[in-house]
Amino acid sequence: MKRILTFLLVLTAGTALSAQEFKWSGYFNSGLGIVASDTGGTPYLRAYGLDAGQNGLRLRLNGEWANAGGDAGFKVRLQAQAVHPNNGYGYFSLPYAYGWVKALNGIFTFSGGIVDDATWDTGGIVLTWTTGADQGEGLGALVKISPLAGLDIGFGAYANSIQGGGANNVLALPFNTPLDLDDVKYTFNLGFTLPEVLRLNATFRTANAAGGTGTSSRVLTGLKVLAVPNLTAILEAEINNLDDFGNAGLIGIYETLGYKTGSLNFGLNAAEYISQAAGADFSVELDPWVSYAFGGIVPQVDIVYFFGGAWNPDAYGRYIYANRNDAAQDVLSIRPSVKFNIGSVFVELGDVLYFNNIFTDGADTLYNVFYVDFKWSF
Repeated sequence: MKRILTFLLVLTAGTALSAQEFKWSGYFNSGLGIVASDTGGTPYLRAYGLDAGQNGLRLRLNGEWANAGGDAGFKVRLQAQAVHPNNGYGYFSLPYAYGWVKALNGIFTFSGGIVDDATWDTGGIVLTWTTGADQGEGLGALVKISPLAGLDIGFGAYANSIQGGGANNVLALPFNTPLDLDDVKYTFNLGFTLPEVLRLNATFRTANAAGGTGTSSRVLTGLKVLAVPNLTAILEAEINNLDDFGNAGLIGIYETLGYKTGSLNFGLNAAEYISQAAGADFSVELDPWVSYAFGGIVPQVDIVYFFGGAWNPDAYGRYIYANRNDAAQDVLSIRPSVKFNIGSVFVELGDVLYFNNIFTDGADTLYNVFYVDFKWSF
């Protein structure tokens, strides 16, 4: 911890001396939700912010600097997260802080520190419906090779498998413990872009115990269509727990579709899961949605149906966070909402209805969350 604090002080002093050269951005997000259910409990008020991960509030600062030639730079993210009402912790974190240097006319890029390189993130729902794509993230080093236009190859080694997006970003490496090379997370990444046609990514992560947390071996691929204007079409697939696939393996397929025509937006997010775990089964998640913009006022309706999953009532998220592969249960969510965009601020009002076990046998329960969400970007 002393080393982390020392690093933060040096970082702060260094950026203060050259603040005019840094580009800063960030946001503040929070909200409130009234939670009620038909189980007989008393409705209650809780902090409720989408980008804050339902943890009350989040303040994020992103800093970026590059030299005049564009062949060296530094990126940093500082984040404060409120105390979660269920697990009782809040924290200040450093999701990423790394320097990078390019060589041989940009063919090689060397990054070191708490790295977060999104080169191989396809940008589909796998980032929000799973634990995310951490193949380019962690405390360590990354070598990126771009021998041809549109081709990106990466090799990474990380002593701590943290995530810059905020899902797992508390730096907790046991610095006083000797590092075992078997614990290190090694990643191998490949990405290819054919301009105005498609983007293809394929990544592999080794099984590891980086930072003492433990991460399974995983393959994640993604294909994004670039050929059709105003169309978002992304197909992603993962094979997880390769190190113990026969007992705990998971295959996930994810589809992200969206289309914009004038003020109308509509789409469908979907996922299918096949698990090898004992007692598990096939499950499907479907999320059709539609919105229409009246200037800065955007009403939206989305419906989520999860067959083969049990909703986690502690989450109260805009998406259904569920235990997958349980054919005895299902979840239906209906969410009407309206967003007000006022410059760099948006305020969203909505009501989420969760029907648990509505189409399958089991104890039917209904949860309702009326919420207001606030986000200021700067």
